[in-house]
Amino acid sequence: MSNRKSSLSNILYILKLVFQANPFHIFIEIGIAIFARVFNVFFFIYMIKYIYTIVEKNLPFKNVVVMVTLGSLGHITLHIISAVHNYYYVYKTEPKIFGHIYGMVIDKAAEVELKKYDEPDFYDSYTRALEETKTRTNDVIRNISNILGNIAAAISTLLIIVSIDPYVIVFSIIPLFNMFYLGKKRNKLYYDMDMESTYHNRRTEYVKRVFYENKYAKELKITNIKSVLLDHHQESFQKIISITKKYLKKIIGISLIDEFIMQILVHTGAALYITYKITVLGLIALGDYVALLSAVNSLTYDIYSFFNNLMNFNKQSLYIENIRSFLEYEPEIKYDSPECIPISSFGRLEIKDVSFSYNDADKPVLQNINIVINRGEKIALVGHNGAGKTTLIKLITRLYQASSGAIKLNGIDINKFNKDYTKMFATVFQDFKIFALTVAENVLMDKVENDDDRRSVQKALSQADAKSLLTNAQKGVDTQVTKEFDETGIVFSGGQQQKLALSRVYARESQIVILDEPSSALDPIAEREMYDRMMDVSDGKTVILISHRLASTQSADKIFVLEEGEIIEQGDHETLMAQGGKY
Repeated sequence: MSNRKSSLSNILYILKLVFQANPFHIFIEIGIAIFARVFNVFFFIYMIKYIYTIVEKNLPFKNVVVMVTLGSLGHITLHIISAVHNYYYVYKTEPKIFGHIYGMVIDKAAEVELKKYDEPDFYDSYTRALEETKTRTNDVIRNISNILGNIAAAISTLLIIVSIDPYVIVFSIIPLFNMFYLGKKRNKLYYDMDMESTYHNRRTEYVKRVFYENKYAKELKITNIKSVLLDHHQESFQKIISITKKYLKKIIGISLIDEFIMQILVHTGAALYITYKITVLGLIALGDYVALLSAVNSLTYDIYSFFNNLMNFNKQSLYIENIRSFLEYEPEIKYDSPECIPISSFGRLEIKDVSFSYNDADKPVLQNINIVINRGEKIALVGHNGAGKTTLIKLITRLYQASSGAIKLNGIDINKFNKDYTKMFATVFQDFKIFALTVAENVLMDKVENDDDRRSVQKALSQADAKSLLTNAQKGVDTQVTKEFDETGIVFSGGQQQKLALSRVYARESQIVILDEPSSALDPIAEREMYDRMMDVSDGKTVILISHRLASTQSADKIFVLEEGEIIEQGDHETLMAQGGKY
């Protein structure tokens, strides 16, 4: 979604997000890491050297007691700090940081224009951003803390080595080759493996979701679609295994070379050199010998870890790029730019020479649409499936951006209005969704904050002839819909769900009512009653209706017949019937 940024730029970007969520978190993590690493140097090198020196020189035993006591107190303190950090602070703080960044991703997803949801690449980008929000944030902070801890520990260790034998430092520098070449190559392989697996991971997750979501249960029981889904799952699973094998062969090869250099050239070489100095040349004391062995291992670890963490920044940057590019994506449809103006009352909506096509489509979905809708008019859009009716509604409500032409409200291009523009509409789409929330939340499509809200819900249900939905509701309008999170929840039939969705129109104070096949799950009598009530309640409001049934279009002031994305007929019911055309 954007040009690739530098590793440093991406790291600073994610740190800025963490700082926004909790300004102190980064400093606390760094402080604990530095204290832990420096103390380990003191405990395992300085103290051990001191004890061996006391034994070698036959100094008073009380010196050992004092040193061990101080070391033990420090060790206990470190463990207490670590325990508080790991079992209290982390559990309290990380969800807040994760929630902040996750919320930004969700907010951005809500801003992205609807047509992006029809693009597989968008879903891959969205999935990566969601998956990596938590892990990459923690990894970056851990890396920075480790790097500064490594530096502090390395300085402490170097003071010992330089004071005894500075040449030993050479053995600790060897891992730099691993980091600059092997580490970077390995990180890139891990990233490429993850990116290549994204599509197949998403596919397997989809199949798993189908098998546990209630809405798919009937088809799974009475058809053989299960075997098709399992085949797709198995195919993607095998692809993931194949991709993993392809990359792991190279990763294992690099890791073996890395281990050989570390174990043979570094640890063994350093041990032989230091042992030669004490046994053959007799140039160092026993305490210095033990300290040097520990110091070389410690310094090697810190140098190795330091550069490994630097290389990890490169790896993490690649993943952070997924989050950043998603969050920095600029939607085509903007509601919050400084140029946006507040909405005024609805007077006239003009659709002028509007065409629309998807990015990869050869043929436009809509072309040269011209419609004028005045305040209070009842408009019907009719036509076969795929004629472009719902697409036109999405253009009017700014879910889609017109490819050409203009839609104007009161003479002003709708793209110039702020978010309040969408509040003008009370819309029920044919593929409406019912959420695993309370009845009241499903009706208001907003938070239920007080009893006035609940009374509004009761009124809307009554107007939609949906009061019967609460017959078995143990908690009234606060009863959960579906049993996904509550065993006392209500499971509605298709017709009941449609009535629940229609009640949203009554609950919303809007100037324009849009109904996209609102009665497809209702019987003819219920449909007639629904339209009569809708027309009574929407008196004075503008209504845009999509339907295949003549019974629902007869009372419309204007009817537009669409075919293959074009308006081929228009007029009222009597006029179109008299013409004997497609209508």
